[in-house]
Amino acid sequence: MKYRILLIEDSVFIRYQLQQYLIDLNMEIVGEYNNPQEGIPAFEILKPDIVVVDYSLLNVTGIQVVEEILSRNIYANIVLLLPSQLFHRTQEFVGMGIKGVLTKPFYPEKVQKVMIEVAVNLSRSVSH
Repeated sequence: MKYRILLIEDSVFIRYQLQQYLIDLNMEIVGEYNNPQEGIPAFEILKPDIVVVDYSLLNVTGIQVVEEILSRNIYANIVLLLPSQLFHRTQEFVGMGIKGVLTKPFYPEKVQKVMIEVAVNLSRSVSH
């Protein structure tokens, strides 16, 4: 199965890095948005399997974006890109429904590990 990924990240460089790491996993990026005003409506239109959201977006936090997406679909599979200084809040974010957390700076192995874990859990929930 080829997983469909939506990226909401304002850094072109980080989006490019993620593209490279996800292509290696045979994951398809169906949309890339540098702001949530476009990314959130795209979530409903594109219906991705996994949404990758940056914590630090212009004029809004990634948590606000996550809350909005989860209000539209409580089962959304979201991976949050988090500054390393906020790593201590990982459990809090997972408790609100985020399926995976990646701290910046990140490495290909870590991105791939988290994305595979989220995809495996998605496959399990679809098969039940």
